[in-house]
Amino acid sequence: MTPKRIFHFIIVIVIAYVAALCLIISGRAFPMLFAGLFALPVVFYLARKPYSFILKAMIAVFFFVPVNALNILKAINPMTILGCIVALKLAKKIFVEKKAGYSRRTIIDSLYFLFLLCALVSTFSAKSVLGSLNWIFYSVVTGYIVYKIMSLLDAQEVHRVLRFFVLCAAIEAVYGMFEFFILGKGIVFGYYIGRLTSLLGHPLVNGLVFASSLPLCLALYFETRQKKFLFGSIVILSAVILTLSRGSWLALACGLIFMMLLSPMKIRLKFLGLAIMVMVFSFMTPKINQLILNRIETNEESQYSSFNIRLKSIPIAFEIAKQKPFFGVGPFNASRHKEEARATLTIRHTSFENTYLGFLIDLGLVGVAVLALLVIAVFMIALFRTPPAEFQSAHRVAAVTAFFIFLINIATFNFDSYRTFHFIAWFYISLNLAMAGYIGKKASQ
Repeated sequence: MTPKRIFHFIIVIVIAYVAALCLIISGRAFPMLFAGLFALPVVFYLARKPYSFILKAMIAVFFFVPVNALNILKAINPMTILGCIVALKLAKKIFVEKKAGYSRRTIIDSLYFLFLLCALVSTFSAKSVLGSLNWIFYSVVTGYIVYKIMSLLDAQEVHRVLRFFVLCAAIEAVYGMFEFFILGKGIVFGYYIGRLTSLLGHPLVNGLVFASSLPLCLALYFETRQKKFLFGSIVILSAVILTLSRGSWLALACGLIFMMLLSPMKIRLKFLGLAIMVMVFSFMTPKINQLILNRIETNEESQYSSFNIRLKSIPIAFEIAKQKPFFGVGPFNASRHKEEARATLTIRHTSFENTYLGFLIDLGLVGVAVLALLVIAVFMIALFRTPPAEFQSAHRVAAVTAFFIFLINIATFNFDSYRTFHFIAWFYISLNLAMAGYIGKKASQ
């Protein structure tokens, strides 16, 4: 791709979104029509690009477009546009051209289709049917579609995607630290005073993304010895600390222990030495040290502290789940039921702060069971399948650890209600399956 074509591509995107923003600010007459007309050249351009390029574009959107903040992005979300482009390309290959390898099905596909069926059944009980259908739509075009893209990439392309993801995480961490130390607050998410936000939004989302990406950055440094990955590890760890998310701190600590246990002794010692070096560099800043101490000493004895709100939400969740035990109340509907539950006003207007409780209410026992089977299948494949020679053991251990950290961290807040949930969940699932050789260009042949 020549610099001239990159410049044209950027110009088209800028024109499209500036025009759409102006139309929405000035009035709601035909904004979608005009935005669609401006976006058409971008759509046609991306449709001609390789799948790996589109996946990198989705990663860039995930990190650098604040989709959780701007209302305009609810209707014109670049992530869903990119997902729909891939879906149309795949549909053409499967149904029109009938290409071999594109329609390959695995146990992951079967379990996900069963999960979708459960989610659709639960939608019949939803207070907000459109909310449930929108959640399912995002699950397909921003989540499952990532898995389908990764299943068409070869080992070198997976490596390039992984490096791009880690570098984007490091750049986002640097930007978040710039807001925190220089500006004093976020530009887009300025209402979270005293905590790092960046363009990812809520400090808890930042904590989850940075904590889960740290093992990947460490593995890349271990492989390449390039200083950019060492620097990236330091800034990513610093960003995790500055979110003041104790759930992310706990998940990262558990993940690093898990990573050490999975690694061979020789690699384990190198990982341990590298992790210690990164932590020493991060903790050298006095302000970071003081923030850690202040956060640890936060009083959690008040009636409505973050810990007590999470604790008080558990019996309410089970009380709601008893009403629709098998298929739940519909995706993206748990908080609506909590508002009607018998609880104090403060508890009523908070979320469950636990993705698993949200799943139990939204999807019921059947949906949660299918989801658990899918996660177990991913771990079984990632841990016990003989890997291809292209992926070092450090990569596979880091990928499993990233997914492990993700699963622990989502127990501390309701990440399932965020528009970026499906993308990051399926990215880690797909990365593990690709590195185990279960999906990819060779597996499809």
